[in-house]
Amino acid sequence: MKWLMAGLLCAGLAMGTAQAFDADDLARLKDTGECERCDLRRADLKGLNLAGARLSRAILRDADLKDANLEGADLSQADLRRADLEKANLAGANLTAADLRNTDLE
Repeated sequence: MKWLMAGLLCAGLAMGTAQAFDADDLARLKDTGECERCDLRRADLKGLNLAGARLSRAILRDADLKDANLEGADLSQADLRRADLEKANLAGANLTAADLRNTDLE
């Protein structure tokens, strides 16, 4: 029984971490301003200057983009479900076919 419980715990932890962002993708975004098709789920991007960033098809589900500067960013086809975009600057951002379901835009 102990082995079964340990196995279930490990499986649960592995599933939980699968939902987190890829650290290499986050570093690439911060270094280059480009991260197309990146996995940035649940990433803390609060207050970052991402003006002109190339984030086409990026997974930004549940990401914290509060107060981020996304002016002119390419967010086309990005997954922004449940992302926090409160007070984010989206002026001139390309949101074509972006998934904004349940996104906080206020």
